[in-house]
Amino acid sequence: MTTFAVHPLTLPCTVWQGRLTVWVLKGGEGPPLVYFHSPWGLQWDPFLGGLARHYTVYAPYLPGTGEGDPNDIYKVDSLWDLVLIMGDVLDALGLQKSALVGHSFGGMLALEVCAHWPERCRGLVAIAPIGLWREEHPIANWMAVLHQQDLVRLLFRNPSSPAVAWVFPTFSDPQQQALAQAKRI
Repeated sequence: MTTFAVHPLTLPCTVWQGRLTVWVLKGGEGPPLVYFHSPWGLQWDPFLGGLARHYTVYAPYLPGTGEGDPNDIYKVDSLWDLVLIMGDVLDALGLQKSALVGHSFGGMLALEVCAHWPERCRGLVAIAPIGLWREEHPIANWMAVLHQQDLVRLLFRNPSSPAVAWVFPTFSDPQQQALAQAKRI
């Protein structure tokens, strides 16, 4: 029986007509389950460890995060590109039908993958998804936004909200401010 302490394998998947290598964490035993992570990154935590007690969990790093080249995000132009890339990942892993689970941005991605390939989706769980894609209200590629003011505008309805100050603290020391901004990029 697999425990929470399972150490997943890290598998490379060359996709997107050879332009990207997507790294995938794999662990557990049972039917396949694909987990799409939130924008804050992927880590094998007790949640994934718990899923791995009942499923073989495949957790791909989104391009530009984790194991891969951080500049890979610039090869992805839209959510649709990412959906197609994840379809390539499923192909590379040999997954014909699996449960899809996603959190936040990963929840939206799981919904889109399932909508495009319903025959590949055994089940679907979207944990606090950021929404569904709508052409009239596209979601910006926030991972490629370099300027804090642009990121604040994309993430917050009210730029003077206390939440903005909590997420993006300001410092009177220019070096501290530059260091804080560099950690977010």
